Amino acid sequence: MKNIHTYTLEIIDTVMEAANVEDIYRHKILKHVYNLKSYKDFKHRELPERKPMTFKKPAVKLVFHTVPNHVQKIMLLSCEKNDIDIDAFCSNRRFPEILEAQRMVIFFLHKHVNYNSVKVARWFMKDHSTILNACRVHEARMETEKLYQIIYKNFSQEAMKIIDEV
Repeated sequence: MKNIHTYTLEIIDTVMEAANVEDIYRHKILKHVYNLKSYKDFKHRELPERKPMTFKKPAVKLVFHTVPNHVQKIMLLSCEKNDIDIDAFCSNRRFPEILEAQRMVIFFLHKHVNYNSVKVARWFMKDHSTILNACRVHEARMETEKLYQIIYKNFSQEAMKIIDEV
């Protein structure tokens, strides 16, 4: 007889195959399933349909049109990879999905493209020390989380293609 964990993994694999979802999003599905309190909740609970994050009036918003074209394309790529819209990305909201998307772009621009922290901070309407902290947090996650490494490597490969076009 199979235990609940095995059934859960089989269900997720079946759903991913049916929906043609990439393996890098498997962790997000698993996270939501494990957050459910019990199998009974999982069996009888109707999961709400997730709407994309949108905000009406963020308090401070970076001015997207003032950022260079290649940086705009990299920001849009990060939004696509993290499943958020550009308005949420440009807001100062502190949801984990938004912070993760912003950190990827900040780290890529600061370390791989060699823009200084002041220039990147100006584009994100933040302080240069915030940019350096975002790079430290990103590096710490890269050291500890294998899945985050895979997601970032996919992002950085596609972002490098954008930089090479310029």
